Amino acid sequence: MTGFFTGRSRIHGSLPDADATMFGGRRFPAAKMARWYLLWAMAHNGHGRVLPQLISAPWDAPSNRAEKFFESAPAAAWAAAELGQKDDETLAALIGRLGRGGDPDWLKGDIVGALTVLTGERFAYDATAWKRWWAARQR
Repeated sequence: MTGFFTGRSRIHGSLPDADATMFGGRRFPAAKMARWYLLWAMAHNGHGRVLPQLISAPWDAPSNRAEKFFESAPAAAWAAAELGQKDDETLAALIGRLGRGGDPDWLKGDIVGALTVLTGERFAYDATAWKRWWAARQR
């Protein structure tokens, strides 16, 4: 059971190559949905490690009326915060996500929220302040 919750074997392993139907008939890639549920389970059971690459995953989801998404980045940021995962690699991925063009405003809020929970710092949406704090921490 340990391998399941590390995130490495299941999240980056073989996932379904099909679509799943949810939310009024809207179709989602089953692999994205499975990855989202794995992150959700890791966060809720308090075990596992979120791969920082999932936090850095590009946002390419088209807007949808239901505003339901199964993208890795928001789920991974939330799960890392829930797990208290504040290692340098995870924090670097979160800091690197700040100010990225194309991210919806609510995703920026999720990233700021995760950083705030993990670091105790309160820079809100000030990406420059976060990056300055990170640079000082790296010295």
